[in-house]
Parts: sequence; C-alpha cells; structure tokens
Amino acid sequence: MKYESIDRLMSDTPYNPPWLINDMIAQGSMLVLAGEAGIGKSTFMYTLSLCVATGLPFLGHPTTKAHVIYCDEENAIPDYMGYWQQIWHGLGCPDKRLLAERLHFASFQLGDEDWLVNLRGAVKELPPEEPSLLVIDTATPALNIKDEDKNAEASQVIRRLQSLQANRNLTVIVLK
Repeated sequence: MKYESIDRLMSDTPYNPPWLINDMIAQGSMLVLAGEAGIGKSTFMYTLSLCVATGLPFLGHPTTKAHVIYCDEENAIPDYMGYWQQIWHGLGCPDKRLLAERLHFASFQLGDEDWLVNLRGAVKELPPEEPSLLVIDTATPALNIKDEDKNAEASQVIRRLQSLQANRNLTVIVLK
C-alpha cells in the first residue's frame, strides 16, 4: 500500500485538478447523472459531448478538447438524429472533420454480458496521453444491470468502469 504524505494532503496550496470542463468536471473523474425520464439528460450530455469534442465552451465554462465516445442504449434513431442535428446547428455547425476525429457515437451495441470487452476495445483505440470522455446513456440497458437496487452489482459495474480508466486520462459519465 502506498500512502499519501500528510504534507501533500494538507498543503497550503489548493489542489487544482486538470479540468475537462473548467470548474465543473475534472479529467479522470467518474460521475453519474441521474434524473427522471424525459427531463433532458441525453440532450444535456449530447451538448456537453459536442462541446468537449470541439473545445467549445459548455454553459459558459471553457472545455479541454478531448476524444468522446458516446454509447447510447436509450434513444431511438429519430430521437438521437434529432438531438445531434439540433445541437450541431445550435452550436454554429462546428467542423465535421474535427468531429469525425474526436466524436465517436454508437447506439444499441453494449447491452450484453460483454459490454466491458466492447468498451475496452473502443477506449484502447483512443490516444492514451490525451484527455477523453466516455458517456454511457443509460446505465441499466448499456451495462446489463439486472437489479438497480443491488449494491453489490453496482459496485462490480463501478470497478469494471474504473478498470477502463487505468493508465488513461479518461472521464466517465453514466446516465441513470
């Protein structure tokens, strides 16, 4: 076991993490965005993802340009096509070539027992030294969760997702 030094933990200099979205989301963190169905979680995350992929500000906060993998197991084709087009136009039609390099979108491809294998392969294709973002929309179907109220199952899923972050600058956001 490696312990952190007290001097490092109790420093007079405030810790300022590298930010994916300045003062909002630190690089390498894992977050869950939860809310009732239909309140706009997906639209919020599609916008955040497009801003991060292009380096555009998000809600007035500077972003660090990063690779984005967005796995949508929730929204039907008409929904996600509408979201992407509305958001792309709303942000002033950012360069499609840049988006083709940095934004990787897949729908209805994770929800089986091999979701970790599928994600590990996708994450492995990203440059490990660059910041990246993985968005999973939505947890239960994408991560094959059988019982949402079972803490042991949630802990296993978290450990598996954390294994994707090993030796990478990967931020993970899971919608619930």
